[in-house]
Amino acid sequence: MANKKGTTQKSSNIQTKAIIAAVSVLVVVVVALLFLNQQGQTPAQQSAQGKDNLAYPSLSQIKAEMIDSISSVRTYQMQITGNMSLEIPQTTQSVKYRVTVNFADDLVSKDAYIGIDAVMSGLWGLRETQEAEVEMYIINGTEVYKKTSDSANGEIWLKAPMNSYTTQYDLPAVQYGPTSTKHLMKKMINATFQADWWRVAGVDTIGGEEAYRLEFVGDTKQILKDVMSQSLMSQISTDPSMGMAPGAVGVKVMLDVIDKMTIKANVTVWVRKSDYLPIKGSGTIYITLNLDQLYGTSGAGQVTATISIGATISYNQPVNIQLPEEAKGAIDVYSLYQTQLAGNTTTNTTV
Repeated sequence: MANKKGTTQKSSNIQTKAIIAAVSVLVVVVVALLFLNQQGQTPAQQSAQGKDNLAYPSLSQIKAEMIDSISSVRTYQMQITGNMSLEIPQTTQSVKYRVTVNFADDLVSKDAYIGIDAVMSGLWGLRETQEAEVEMYIINGTEVYKKTSDSANGEIWLKAPMNSYTTQYDLPAVQYGPTSTKHLMKKMINATFQADWWRVAGVDTIGGEEAYRLEFVGDTKQILKDVMSQSLMSQISTDPSMGMAPGAVGVKVMLDVIDKMTIKANVTVWVRKSDYLPIKGSGTIYITLNLDQLYGTSGAGQVTATISIGATISYNQPVNIQLPEEAKGAIDVYSLYQTQLAGNTTTNTTV
């Protein structure tokens, strides 16, 4: 009897670990889906212009105009809202995540702002609700950001030279063109709007202006598999320390997990008729992972995830990016760390 109880308990533990592992993989897959447009082109790129409504310009025409219109962008502001929920079987766990992102970029002055508010609830081993806030500015070549997790100093503002942002904004013109940010935007449009992924479905009125409605029609699972394979294999080939064998095993495991998933994506993007700039996007992604199929068990149930995202973008409107008063005395991050190592107190320096 004791043996049966022990076996049952062991099986339960294995199932719990399997569920947690499956959810972890699921989150990785979700992130990959959400950032799909940054991964570049996939091998499955075949012409499918017949999917377009013949009453409107073809997708290839709209994409070409979009890429050309980016050259006229001086400023842009974007707001993104996202919600994600995970339902985990055989538990009362329901993980929910809400995020709001505000972004402003002046391509002339090269000043930028990003603000992120996120709330997560129901995560294992943590208190019921976790909140995170990010506020960051790029002013005159300096990155200034708020740090809220410093238990000793409370909420503090730090500053540092742009470093990696210098790479983003000041890449050599001979390689990337005179304005690298615009180059990256064009590259993203070219990679995202593949002929067999979208169709031109109609015209809607968005904010009082007519816009072409582009609907996603791609094979989400196949695209994801292509992107994951390409990304992971690229990492293996460029990072010898990973080794080919472990990397190949990782790719196979990930692809096996994706094969066990049911994925459905409803995504729409609106492109303004007057200047061919994308001004709005919305989408919902539904993912179901059958744990019995994945682990060869019985009665483990399935993990489900629902992700919804909305985005609005405005262009060439005045952007006033200024540091708040409390950030003007930001501490130089390198001086702070050196001082902490030496065991001394810190002093503020004006940006």
